[in-house]
Amino acid sequence: MKVSYNWLKDFIDIDIPPDELAQLLTNTGFEVEDIQRVSSTIKDVTVAHIVSIEQHPKADRLSLCKVSDGKSERLIVCGAKNMKSGDKVALALPGAIIAGGRRIERAEIRGIVSDGMLCSEEELGLSERSEGIMILPGDAPVGMDINAYLGLEDFILEVNITPNRPDCMSILGIAREIAAVAGAQLSFPLIRARECDEGIEDYTRVTIEDGDLCPRYAARIIRGVSIGSSPFWIRSRLEKCGLRSINNVVDITNYVLLEMGHPLHAFDYDLLEGREIVIRKARLGERIVTLDGVMRDLDTEMLMICDRVKPVAIAGIMGGSNTEVSLDTKNILLESAYFNPTSIRKTSKKLGLRTEASQRFERGADPENVIAAINRASQLISEICGGEILKGIFDVYPQDIKSPEIILRIDRACMLIGLKISAEEIKNILRRLGMNVKDETENTLRVIPPSYRRDIEIEEDLVEEIARIYGYEKIPVSLPSAEIIAGSVTVREEAESLVRNTLVSSGYFEVINYSFIYPEILDDLKISHDSNYRKYVTLRNPLSRKQSIMRTTLIPGLIESMKTNINRGNREIRIFEIGRVFFFDEGIREEERIGGLACGGRYESLWNLKDVDIDFYDIKGVVETIVDVLGIDNYEFYPASMPFLHPGKSAVLKINNMEVGFLGLLHPDVEERLEIHNVFIFELDIGLLRKYFRPERTFTELPRYPSLYRDVALIVDESLFANEVLRAIKQKKHPWIEDVKIFDVYKGDQVPSGKKSIAFRINYRSKEKTLLDEEVNLVHNEIIKEVVEKFGARVR
Repeated sequence: MKVSYNWLKDFIDIDIPPDELAQLLTNTGFEVEDIQRVSSTIKDVTVAHIVSIEQHPKADRLSLCKVSDGKSERLIVCGAKNMKSGDKVALALPGAIIAGGRRIERAEIRGIVSDGMLCSEEELGLSERSEGIMILPGDAPVGMDINAYLGLEDFILEVNITPNRPDCMSILGIAREIAAVAGAQLSFPLIRARECDEGIEDYTRVTIEDGDLCPRYAARIIRGVSIGSSPFWIRSRLEKCGLRSINNVVDITNYVLLEMGHPLHAFDYDLLEGREIVIRKARLGERIVTLDGVMRDLDTEMLMICDRVKPVAIAGIMGGSNTEVSLDTKNILLESAYFNPTSIRKTSKKLGLRTEASQRFERGADPENVIAAINRASQLISEICGGEILKGIFDVYPQDIKSPEIILRIDRACMLIGLKISAEEIKNILRRLGMNVKDETENTLRVIPPSYRRDIEIEEDLVEEIARIYGYEKIPVSLPSAEIIAGSVTVREEAESLVRNTLVSSGYFEVINYSFIYPEILDDLKISHDSNYRKYVTLRNPLSRKQSIMRTTLIPGLIESMKTNINRGNREIRIFEIGRVFFFDEGIREEERIGGLACGGRYESLWNLKDVDIDFYDIKGVVETIVDVLGIDNYEFYPASMPFLHPGKSAVLKINNMEVGFLGLLHPDVEERLEIHNVFIFELDIGLLRKYFRPERTFTELPRYPSLYRDVALIVDESLFANEVLRAIKQKKHPWIEDVKIFDVYKGDQVPSGKKSIAFRINYRSKEKTLLDEEVNLVHNEIIKEVVEKFGARVR
């Protein structure tokens, strides 16, 4: 926001240089990004008073003006006709410099010496053209330098206003802050809207149909105005603050916006059908041409200002061209209101239309400033544009918007600030900020913020204000102290760390993906609509369509990470992720998972290694390593029936007959849809893995006696899972059985059709003695006999 240094002086008597003032504002949270100096080339032009006017004796078009500059009276020959005795004018004394570097000297004009020149705005470089000389307000002090009076020498401060401080988006707001910090007195021009005897009730009516979106609306009527250009002082201040001049009525509404921070709008009263104002939401199919000449389509959530028939303005954002103030306007209906910030922000965003008004309303205007602002504008319109203000204000304000009452604990405030500040000093600071402060107890205060401080809601907000005004630089620097306590690792952390380190040592890289996916990826994974994976949480306001639901599996994120790597030339990929998945049953439920993905070659391509792609047993080996490192031994693998996994190259991991995850090759149809090839994945429930995790480690004495092993090949039905035979052997739990492994599976010419051969190696060892072959053979034959009978097998 651009702030005029001279304009600030209307509200506060300051002698702080602009650069120091900029530093003061920055220290209190309002960063001054730039200071621009506005210079004038005019010299020795003063405010003068016309004492008398006579006709030039030798020229009908010239006048002889006797003027006083406060020191002496001078005779000036003037060709303009718009002045009269008693007017205040700009007098260029002999030797003065005006626009374009023109120097003024005494000159004889038709036999009479002119001791200077009465200047127009054009001659002073204040406007491109002007009719007649510049007439100054009647209170202009005679003898004052015109640069000082018109504020032509100025400094413009570019102040960065934070979103939570809309009250400072005005000259008054910045002046309030300076007064609070510097302890200075704040003053404001006297507002006197002089009304005529005729009441407003006979001329208009205001109806609010949606009080939630428009809690307050006020209207005034000014009759008989004359539309034209604004006085220089208004135009100058608007231009310095970045607004262009339009006409005197519109300029005044913008002037009050900059001065008091409250947006206003002026309607041509005679163009309002029914001469009434209705505040309602737009109706289906309604449109409006705004003041910028753009036709805008409206939706039924947008708040509009309407007359009896049609919309005439987009509430809080921009007026419509159908009631625009023009040169033909004679009567004005002036609007001042408070609108719901959220409503204005949504409408502004939908329409792609941001204005000075919308920026203030969407951050939160002051509902109690509505009347002061409309009276200030009415006063200026009456004084500058002529006309009369009808008696009364239509002020529709069904329910007061009250500021919160906040209890402030003085000792807590001092603790949070880190500095002992007296109760009196705290009360003084809060009162300087315009707050109502009352003693509650010896240690507590009851504080009511002013209506324009909508950002102050809780005790901590007050503490921040105290520290800000007291001065952050006064808070002593201190090093934080903290007790160092030896840390400990929880079982949960230990299990997760073991899994992570195991995968990293296996050549996997950890990735972290967003927890958001999109529903179509579940279609690509061939997941049925009744699957638990479809019980996802839908986001109300997603960042994008690609991130519209919460993930129910880690696999989509891993696939996206893999595709990103492949697109960048990385073919051998080993990645994993530890994260949460989300389900919606009766409520939102979270589960922790670990997922992994591998594709590409088993080894890096080298001259002495044959190129071999990874297969199912690579991913199975990784899962087995994870389970083993957690100390879990009662686990088994079963064929999987997951729709996104290859039916012959996938498995489900079970521990104590409880399913804890899956692994395998992606289904060919899925790979075709996703345009990928030979991708292996796994996903495990890390919460269940922790349940079976054995963090304790016991030492087992090294074996003292040698082992013996026996191999056996059994011919069984092709449909029998080898794991069932393996489990049957292990269940014997003979003390001599140390280990059982499958070392061969064969189907071919030497095995009958519908059968397969599974070869097992059973390792035997005793902890007490060296076993003899005869002893081992007896045990081995008994075990094999029971297995053969149980499964209808035959020893090969």
